[in-house]
Amino acid sequence: MFCQNTGGLLFGLFACFIGLLGCQHASEVVAKEVISTVPAVLPQWITEKDQQCESDLDCVLVSADCCGCHQGGRQTAISKKALNKVAKARAYGCSETLCMQMLSKDASCRAKKAKCIAGVCALLN
Repeated sequence: MFCQNTGGLLFGLFACFIGLLGCQHASEVVAKEVISTVPAVLPQWITEKDQQCESDLDCVLVSADCCGCHQGGRQTAISKKALNKVAKARAYGCSETLCMQMLSKDASCRAKKAKCIAGVCALLN
């Protein structure tokens, strides 16, 4: 009886794992040029207002968490006007965070530049 339930559970977990792999691949195909306008979760020190822009020159790339792309983290695009505010808040918010030395596999880290799209700074390959 236990083996039958475990087999079903293992098969279900395997199917979910394969499904996740397929979803990850599909999202990479869609994100050829624009990676994202915002990361999945903004850190507390970056607000939506910090990402508002009028032109491409308004946007810059910054770490989206305590650990940047060279330390297993993520990056995002913000307005240059918010750069000092975000840098100070990040330094304060991350003062007790230790980061590992490893390259991140997050999609945001593939971005080479920031671009203003529909009034929001976005990550661009």
